[in-house]
Amino acid sequence: MTARRRSVPPSRRRYDDAHPTVAARVDRETLQRLKRLGVESGESTSGLFLQGLGLLERDLTGALETGRSRGREEGRREGRSLGLADGRRAGYAEGRKAGYAEAAAEYRVRYACAVCGTLIELRADRASAEAAAEALTSAGWGHAACVRPRG
Repeated sequence: MTARRRSVPPSRRRYDDAHPTVAARVDRETLQRLKRLGVESGESTSGLFLQGLGLLERDLTGALETGRSRGREEGRREGRSLGLADGRRAGYAEGRKAGYAEAAAEYRVRYACAVCGTLIELRADRASAEAAAEALTSAGWGHAACVRPRG
């Protein structure tokens, strides 16, 4: 004769589905500590479990938040320093380019080649600049006020 299974009421099935069992195997010493703590606190084993879980969650969440905050701040600092360094390099390069263009527009002397007609840029650091200065001086070039006849 086989044992007949008891039927489980629907309400019990719904409760079991909503509240699954969690089991853990522990040694006898841990079981005694758990029972002693339950008696001293007046909590059930599941109550102790839930309290421990809450404390652990709080500690881990705090640690994770602290880690996230630290990582976020470190990332910001790194981003700012990299951004600042890259920005500084780009700014210097842009300023140098703009300054050169401004100086070239104001001080550059260009003249056409007598043979081919293409423009030659006269730079102060070249021997051609010294030759041009000598040629202009020997040709009588000077300030407009100095060259203009007084009269």
